[in-house]
Amino acid sequence: MQDLHCVCFSDIAAIVKAVEPYDDGLMNFAVGTLHDNIQKPPHPAGSREAYFLGIYHGNDLQLTLALAPTDHAWQLGCPQAVLESFTTPSLKAATDLLATSLLDVAHPFIVANVFGDNEIVRTFLESWRAVAATKGIRLRLTDLILDTRSSYATRQTVAPPPDSPPAFKIVRATIGDFEELFPTYLDFRTETVGPRSLDVEEEHLRFTIAQGTSWLCRINDALVGFIVLGRVTPKTIAIRHVYVVPEHRRKGIAGGLVSAVCRYYLGVRPVGYDGIPEGDPTVGIKSFVCINALESAENVYRKAGFLFPERTASGLAAGGRDPATGQRAWFRSVLGGVEPEQVSSV
Repeated sequence: MQDLHCVCFSDIAAIVKAVEPYDDGLMNFAVGTLHDNIQKPPHPAGSREAYFLGIYHGNDLQLTLALAPTDHAWQLGCPQAVLESFTTPSLKAATDLLATSLLDVAHPFIVANVFGDNEIVRTFLESWRAVAATKGIRLRLTDLILDTRSSYATRQTVAPPPDSPPAFKIVRATIGDFEELFPTYLDFRTETVGPRSLDVEEEHLRFTIAQGTSWLCRINDALVGFIVLGRVTPKTIAIRHVYVVPEHRRKGIAGGLVSAVCRYYLGVRPVGYDGIPEGDPTVGIKSFVCINALESAENVYRKAGFLFPERTASGLAAGGRDPATGQRAWFRSVLGGVEPEQVSSV
């Protein structure tokens, strides 16, 4: 692939500026994570190094690879317009250069887990195994840690407001809601990835509420659920968590929460849900509301306007195209990794 070159950005601000033209619905995880990291407190001296790389074809960005000191995994991004243009040889050329360039500034064990499009992650990890082998390090692919799909909703696809007012009210969370919300938040963590230490969870929830993009769902003033958004970029925002307490599930609350925040952040008025203001969000009107979801939950998001494909009788994905551009509006998003091969003893 001619005119292919790698740029190693000096810091997070430099890569954030470089990816501004590529702030689309399928780059939210990569770009939004960069914006999240800018909002966090400065890292203490001696903390883990950060790496920010981009692969370009001429002047056009093809791939990004980033790891900030607080990230648990590398973020591998690909602009939406590029995603379907890759051929097997061109993708391998890009990931080979990315792997070689990273090894020039790091060591063979720097890569453990990588999040991104399934095919791109797998191809990059194979490239990384190959360059690590040139240093005498034998790595093997691990089983996928996370296997989900990413998509987005737009003003054109978002669901209409309900015909009649729902029985619940959706209000923005404030720090004054912390004591009430914290036990429910811990229940959510227990049901999903498992809670961390209480002080870590408390610090995280307080930080999350302070961002102003968390919403509570109430019925007669009782807390019955919440929705948390984040990864805010100039054009996108992501739904991170949706939770409804067990006794109020299967009542349309989760779908209502999703539809309400989509209409609000996309600037579609009236929002149509009690409690959500009709003015502009403090983070601004967005072009895309993004989500990374398990396939079992996709139907809730699809009804709200997210462009997940549907499975056909043959098991193939049908649909999943942006009606405005015709481009694919989803990808299989995975967390994959490598680890050293075990050496057999004689």
